[in-house]
Amino acid sequence: MAKPITLSDIMHPLGVGSAAISIKYQQQAFAQLYFTNIGPGIKAPLVVKDGEDYILLVRVPSQKNKNSLKPIYYDVLYQFYPKSSTDKAEFSIANYGVRIFSNSPSFVYAFAYVYYKRGIIPTFLNNSFLNKEAITSAPKIKNPGSHLLGLEKSIWMATFYLQRNRYFSKQILDTIAKQQDLKIENLTALILSQDAKKDERIAMKLKMKKKKKKGPISNEDEGSISDIETDKLRNSMRSDKIAVNSMKNGPQLKIDLKEASNAKNNLRNTTSNSMRVKESSLKAKALGSKKKS
Repeated sequence: MAKPITLSDIMHPLGVGSAAISIKYQQQAFAQLYFTNIGPGIKAPLVVKDGEDYILLVRVPSQKNKNSLKPIYYDVLYQFYPKSSTDKAEFSIANYGVRIFSNSPSFVYAFAYVYYKRGIIPTFLNNSFLNKEAITSAPKIKNPGSHLLGLEKSIWMATFYLQRNRYFSKQILDTIAKQQDLKIENLTALILSQDAKKDERIAMKLKMKKKKKKGPISNEDEGSISDIETDKLRNSMRSDKIAVNSMKNGPQLKIDLKEASNAKNNLRNTTSNSMRVKESSLKAKALGSKKKS
């Protein structure tokens, strides 16, 4: 029987505290993208309690939604299951075994193969949800060794969101599951297969091309931060105190919060520097006006 996979294995594919520079840079990049773009748009999870298992569906927005005619969301589906009686007695599911599905293209073309071969796809999902080529042919460009779980964007974003908002707490999950009163089939009915999600993206691209021919569309740089986004970022920073307190409930999943904090600090410094430049410009104009008068 294959060794159960945990979220720690997926979020730290080379091990906690690994010196792999590329992984650390990727984590920092994901953290910055979370706070500036994707995080505020993630949908609160739908939760099903199935025996001892916890099934969670999280919807993660595409980072390109800003320039899209219609927002696209990727489905990230978790099946958490206890590996032992010790897990059952814990107050958190952070150390549970986990199986995951995503219809994000980065998952399909780089990690679907290894997830499928290692049995890390939720057991209740049939193959109609999976891209046939992706699960039968090993990737040649991304993750060519086909044995690494790696860092996948949609899964990283969804998992980071769950941790920051206390969704590993069994007490919270039990309450939500009771309130929502859903079954597994209710969740799967809401999920698009990997092929259907690909068709949705292609259809959106075609609509965008037609829109460009008719007239200009917004080509705002995805990396820029508008005033509205800056306000959202500040509110997100304030909520960190709540997130830190929430991690006291049961075992913690280490997701390089230090790197995430560094990413936010960099953004805070960027915003502050921008404000100083504006203030200096205003002062210069004011002095110029006084000299003329």
